[in-house]
Amino acid sequence: MAQPGPPQAPQPAIPPYPPPYPPPYGPPVSPYFPPPPKTTNVALIVIVVVIVVVLVVVGLAAILYLMVGGLLTDGGPNRPFVSFGPAIVSGTDVSFQVGSVTGRSVPIGTYSVNLLVNTTAGSPRPLATSFTIIVGLDTFTGTFTDNDGSGTLTARDAFRITANSGWRMGITYQFEVLWTDLSPVGFRTWTA
Repeated sequence: MAQPGPPQAPQPAIPPYPPPYPPPYGPPVSPYFPPPPKTTNVALIVIVVVIVVVLVVVGLAAILYLMVGGLLTDGGPNRPFVSFGPAIVSGTDVSFQVGSVTGRSVPIGTYSVNLLVNTTAGSPRPLATSFTIIVGLDTFTGTFTDNDGSGTLTARDAFRITANSGWRMGITYQFEVLWTDLSPVGFRTWTA
């Protein structure tokens, strides 16, 4: 038979429950979720840049237009004023003389002329010895007579406007002499 060996050393006692762990410090930690992937807004950035560039260009163009427009127009005290005598209607023609021109004397080519039929305006034409103005479907032929031959618009110069289709009854017509900025400096109105 086998011989009994030395007696076994006593085993330490196993506690019935494991010791409690201390609670974590600070607030409870939520589970970590990675941030969403970064999206690139390249299209939006390009659109914003294009809009800003267009607005800057338009703004600079407007400023340049106003600056150059101020240099090209003469709205100051040297602007002439033209008065006319009464309009004489005869058949398809109307004629009137220049009564006076105040302000500086300038060549005829400086002026433009236009015609309004009621409130419909034609396209301005340079003042010349003869000109044609179209207003809507109507065509008007005009002649200018420089009575003193000075090449400038002066008193007693004359205009004759011919309505190629005739004057329409009850309609108001207005002939205008325009300055370099196409604003009226004189006009004559009549009713057929």
